[in-house]
Parts: sequence; C-alpha cells; structure tokens
Amino acid sequence: MANILVCADGFFRAISPLALEPLIEGFVESLVKNGNNVLLYIKKDFPEDKSLSTKLLEFKATKEVKTFNPEIIFTFNNCIRKSFLQVTNCPVYIIASDTPVYWNRGSLIEKFNSRYHLLYFNDDFCEDVKNLYKIGFEKQQRIPYVTAINANPKLPKKYDISFIGNFYNVSQFLFENIIYELHVRKDEKTYNEFCELVDDIIISKKKTSNIQSKWQQIKDKIGKNISLDLLIKEVFLMKTSDIRQSYLSKISDMDLHIFTWIQNLRISSNNFNLAKSTHILPIYDIKGNEKIYNSSVISLTLPHAQVDTGFSWRVCDILASNSMLLSNPSKDLDKIFNGIIPVYKDPSSLRDLCKYYIKNSKERTEIVSECQRIIDKNCRYDNFLDILYDFTKINFKNCQNIGKLINFKSVETKQNKYFAINK
Repeated sequence: MANILVCADGFFRAISPLALEPLIEGFVESLVKNGNNVLLYIKKDFPEDKSLSTKLLEFKATKEVKTFNPEIIFTFNNCIRKSFLQVTNCPVYIIASDTPVYWNRGSLIEKFNSRYHLLYFNDDFCEDVKNLYKIGFEKQQRIPYVTAINANPKLPKKYDISFIGNFYNVSQFLFENIIYELHVRKDEKTYNEFCELVDDIIISKKKTSNIQSKWQQIKDKIGKNISLDLLIKEVFLMKTSDIRQSYLSKISDMDLHIFTWIQNLRISSNNFNLAKSTHILPIYDIKGNEKIYNSSVISLTLPHAQVDTGFSWRVCDILASNSMLLSNPSKDLDKIFNGIIPVYKDPSSLRDLCKYYIKNSKERTEIVSECQRIIDKNCRYDNFLDILYDFTKINFKNCQNIGKLINFKSVETKQNKYFAINK
C-alpha cells in the first residue's frame, strides 16, 4: 500500500462525477482498488489565478498534502503546484499525455530536477524531454496505452458514427496579438516572416534554435512579450482544429454524432451540418464514454498535429467497446494491434470506410472481437501497475485492504473557476 498524490490541473470536467477524464479516472480507481490511498488535486484551467480565494484554497490543499505525506507523486503533463513540491521530498513522475510543449510549469522541472521521472505512451518526444528538461533516458519509462472501459453487447446501436473529443476552440491569441497588429502596421515583411515561422513549427514539432531565433526577431518587431511555448501551443491547436473540422465536415451528412465540450460549440456552429450533429450534453467520464461507444457502430479518433507515432488514449477506450474504430495512420497503433485496424488517409477515404463498415457487419464484428482480445491482454491498468512496480520499486498491486480516495469538492469562485481539494 502506498500514499499517492495525483495532480491533474486542466483535466477537470465539472459535470463528471469525479470531474476527471476517463484515463485519469481509471488510473485513480485502479490505485484505490489495489489498496492504495490517493489524494487527488485538480484545478480547471492551466493559467495561474492570483485571486485571494485561489490562494486560500491552495494554502489549504498544501497543508493537506504535507499531512498526507505522499510516497510518490503522479502529475499529468506536470500539472502540479510549486507549494506541493516544497512540502514533500518524494519522487515525482510525469505522465505525459501530450508533448512537452503542452506541459505546465516547466520551471519546476528544472528546480526540482533530481526528483523528476517521465512515464510516456509514445516515443515522439523522449529526446526533447532529455534535452529540454534534463530528464535522462534512465529516468524515462514507456507505459502501455490503457483503458477502464468494457464492452456491453446488450446496448442497442443508436449511432452509426460517433466522435467524443475536442475541436480545440483556439482563442483569438494569434489574431489579436500578432496578425491584427501587423495588418494595422501594414508590415507585410514581418507578416510573411511570421507565416514562415508557423510553417516551421508545424513541420519540426520542436522548439529548435532556429525557431527560437526567428521568434525573438519577430517579437522584437511587434513589441509584445509573448512566450514561444504559448505560440507553439496555439499553432498546434489551430492546425488540429482545422484538420478535425475537415474530416468531420466530410461525413456530417451521415448519421454523425459529436460529443464535445462547451467551449467547442462556437467552432461547430460555424458549420451548420456540424452544429446539427453536435449534442448539447457533453460526455466526460468512464461511464458516459462507455455508453456512447457501445451504442455506436463506428467511433472515430481524429488526428492531432502534435503527434506522429502515437495515438490518443481514447483509442483504447473505443477498442475495448463494441464499436468499430476508424483511425488516422499511427506506427504505434499498427504495431500494437497487428495492422488489423482500418485507417483513413484523408477525408474522402474516411467517408468511404464509414460507408463500407456500416454495411459489412460480419467483417466489422471480427475486427472488433480481435481488438477486444488484445486490449484485455495488453492494455488494462494491471499492465500499467506491473510496469510501474518495475520502474519505481513500489508495489501498487494486490494489497490486503481496499484503499481510500480522499474526497474532494468543486468550489465555484466569482471567477467561475473550479477547484478540487480534500474537505
């Protein structure tokens, strides 16, 4: 049995019973079922809130962390409070659900570097982590893609095609801070340089010295202190939003059902067919995802501009259900599932695959059954905990008693922010 602190700022979903994404909810539940005590801290958004109410909540949470005295800390995308690190001395394991450019509070990794380790699903950014954050390969460990979702053959099929996920409703950051400014100044030369920089970011997917140098020159010209990390993040969100809308638009006249977050509704409303396909009630937790996937003939995963070899953790959720996955190409997906999953290469091929597998139920069922077999063998949380034991030397499994998840509440402040701490 272990005392475990789990931190996941930015993954909070206010409507979910546990207010967590299925990946994190399944991880926490598996730790508790195996006899561990888990203290969970999450905050709705990444940006720091300087309000007094926020400081008071963090002060209370920090006291609880100190009293809890964790033996190990797991933090998704390094979403952890500095004060938590200051009152503990245990190892910290980043579970990287996104590339390093999406991580929060990178300065903490530098300050508390000796305590940090990395757990990753795909190889896209291992070398970047070593170079940027000085977490050596000996402190990195690949972990299996996992899911807590199960098949339910009793549920009738309600949807031909479903998509649960994000449109990435990009803020007006690029327009308001850069593009608009350059148009007002009629600075076509700098505008062209900026467009070239964006292309370089999308192609390289890294914060190279050349990109840093170009951005510094552009930043000096526009006179705004905008971090390169923020720029890179916004560029990938913008690109991903464009890609995903192009795929969904191609099949929006079919029986498509989209379940996304409230902040994404503005994006879908720009395309009336997508708006008609989008459900008002969002789906967040394990139970909700499981019901939608099992009720769908086909479920989609869509590309993200930040990743090449890996795939979304939602993929295993779909493959564990009675739904047929259609995916963009992925080396990891092909390797783990022996090339049996149909992949689309462009919006037209996605449409063709949807039509084909809606009609060919026998072939679809055979693929679904084989995927479920592979999931049960290789992609469950027991597999994850076994690898964690080998890497951390802490036994998280099969303790005599059921563990404890310390209760938490969401607290709505005047700023409409949500916090989760033990009460």
